[in-house]
Amino acid sequence: APGLYSFIDSLSNDQIKKSPGQSPGFFILKTRFMKAENIIVTVRNELIRSIALLDEWFDSQQSLMEYQPSTGRCVCELLRHLMLTNHFLLTLIDKECKATREDESGVFEDSLAGYCLEILSLRNIRQEGLFTGWGSDFLMPTEKNPPEEVRSEIREQLNKSLILLEGLSLGEGTRYKISLPVEGMEKLDVYQSLYFLALYTRKNVDQLHGILEEYNRDFNAVG
Repeated sequence: APGLYSFIDSLSNDQIKKSPGQSPGFFILKTRFMKAENIIVTVRNELIRSIALLDEWFDSQQSLMEYQPSTGRCVCELLRHLMLTNHFLLTLIDKECKATREDESGVFEDSLAGYCLEILSLRNIRQEGLFTGWGSDFLMPTEKNPPEEVRSEIREQLNKSLILLEGLSLGEGTRYKISLPVEGMEKLDVYQSLYFLALYTRKNVDQLHGILEEYNRDFNAVG
């Protein structure tokens, strides 16, 4: 399959400029307000980085993809779960982005004063044991989508996320809040919701590494 960064480079977006000398996938978005630019670059980089790390797992050998760990989902199921979760999140985020586009006030500077992207409940996602996710039955895959279909859909979800982010260059992403069905999670604005998507993906990449470690232990024990 084509590399993810080649896919990113092919995205059509006249407002996105690649910074000379930076690695593929690092972008700078020219905006009127530096604070909004900082937020967008942070979220953009985290989205690209997390999806790039996830994308590598689609190249795993079939025995690893279908290996059933002692607890939780196998790699294939976890990748399908993330595809469904991203779709669910982006549906909510797109709804709020539509509300921002219909907001005719056009004044968002005040909402950027003292703005904090990574609030406590988002920081907890990074820490082991402090974030349990959606629960074992939330968005459980019911269809066995082929891995390449899942990979293609997740890449398109990244594309959609970047497009949504592009439309929030004046700070509009702070205006509306989203309630996620996660225990203990505060309401998130649109920037924070896209950031959550990236952090949750990274959390699941860590889980994939845990499956790989268990797979290697079992394989070595048999060998």
